[in-house]
Amino acid sequence: MIRGVVHPHTKPPKQCATSQLIMTSHVIESAKVDRLLTQVDCRITSLARRRDAGTISECKAEELKQAIELRAELMRQIDRQNSAFDA
Repeated sequence: MIRGVVHPHTKPPKQCATSQLIMTSHVIESAKVDRLLTQVDCRITSLARRRDAGTISECKAEELKQAIELRAELMRQIDRQNSAFDA
């Protein structure tokens, strides 16, 4: 087949198929973000327990702060994805 020339027996994908591919990619991306968010939440819980027990170093306190910031960013990403699905 010559590049740029459509084969006469090949039909372009239907709009429905294209929409389904886009939806699938959003679901996969959403699952990745959800999984990462779960990991960050577990780390925050672990660090917060140490802090509450009084056994947290300055390094771990900084890690806790960064994890909380990462969780906030992940939540913003999820909100943007949900807005895209609503549109």
